[in-house]
Amino acid sequence: MDSFLAFVEELEQTVGLDNVWLPFHCHAGKSRTAIFMAIYDMIRNPSVSFDDIMLRHAMTGSSYLPYVKQDEMKEAYVLRAQRIRQIYDYLHSDAYREKQRTWSAWVAAQSGEKRIFVAETTDIHGYIMDVSSGSEESFQDRL
Repeated sequence: MDSFLAFVEELEQTVGLDNVWLPFHCHAGKSRTAIFMAIYDMIRNPSVSFDDIMLRHAMTGSSYLPYVKQDEMKEAYVLRAQRIRQIYDYLHSDAYREKQRTWSAWVAAQSGEKRIFVAETTDIHGYIMDVSSGSEESFQDRL
């Protein structure tokens, strides 16, 4: 993560982010492309909410990153959901905006806090359950 953020910062300082196309590609289908596209979106659009960024990436055919599949990989999906939210929080922190701490240093300092956002589908109709608040709403309603 530190390397990716340093790369984006270097691009911004040398050519400007408005003057460059940044392609993302992965062939394995493990959501890595979606994750880095979402992170780049968070960097480029700091005024856009976490939910809006996640939804617009899902609407492009990408994974809905906070979604936790109920299968043998559930723990990995929970970690992904937690981490993507944590990245958003970091990108909106003074540590990032004022270059006070790297991602790695910030995460290490956060280790005592639990910042969890987990969403699970509750049925085949696309209902999303925010486990942290107990609220339920249709994915389509959020669009």
